[in-house]
Amino acid sequence: MKKIISIIIAVMVLFLIGGCSKMTGTPSKEEMTKVVKSEEGKKIIEEGLKNIEKDALTEKGVIKSYEVDYDSVKHNPMGGIMFDVYINGNKKLNVNYGIRKELDDELVGTGGGYSKELEDILRSKEKVDE
Repeated sequence: MKKIISIIIAVMVLFLIGGCSKMTGTPSKEEMTKVVKSEEGKKIIEEGLKNIEKDALTEKGVIKSYEVDYDSVKHNPMGGIMFDVYINGNKKLNVNYGIRKELDDELVGTGGGYSKELEDILRSKEKVDE
């Protein structure tokens, strides 16, 4: 039993040390903003918008344009970067994004959500299209 408790304590200490070293490796705001502004970041944003609305960024779409709020860029405590995107120049129509680097250095979207106002507009468009 003592051996099991010792192993559990050792594992907890390793996780604690790993967590602390990861915290000191938090990227600067400038580094995170650079990632969001990159071509890979732009691709993730646009793919995310097209997942929300298949006609996004086209003539037929509700989502015609987007603007990244670079002031909102921050480190996600669970890993990665969080930021907001405004739709069609309207701050009430916003999408929250998450991006992180995989082990192979590929950027991936980590989900997020969007405002009720945007959801309402998208739902009303769906009813018109039916």
